[in-house]
Amino acid sequence: MKKLFILFLSFVSIPLFCQEKDTLLALPAAPNVINENTIFDGNTEVEAQYFEGIAALKNFFAKYIKYPETAINKGTEGLFLIKFVVEKDGTISNPTIIDDIGDGCGEEAIRVIKLTFGKWKAAQVNGMPLRSVYRFPVFFRIP
Repeated sequence: MKKLFILFLSFVSIPLFCQEKDTLLALPAAPNVINENTIFDGNTEVEAQYFEGIAALKNFFAKYIKYPETAINKGTEGLFLIKFVVEKDGTISNPTIIDDIGDGCGEEAIRVIKLTFGKWKAAQVNGMPLRSVYRFPVFFRIP
């Protein structure tokens, strides 16, 4: 009787596990799963990018960034990240500084990144533009 009960349980449980896996695999593929306000941080088919490429963005920063006088006087140098959201329409929002080196350097980087407003290509999933986080390293070095 005990063997018959175990055999019965094994036949009942196998289809349940198979059905659960199929349901879970189908959910991410559904196109309506992505919320319009979702901000992606990686894991997109096409990453957000500056319209002329990363080299052009570096050149843009080199051309327009002004070393803050306070930072020069104090000898402030270093690397930090500027993080912002590239919106679906190519504009940017919410620029913030990660690990600011201080003395006005972070504020200057935010000023320059705001000059790129509208010059971005949005990230994409399934050919649809979406909001995504972009990080850009900024290095201040006294010439």
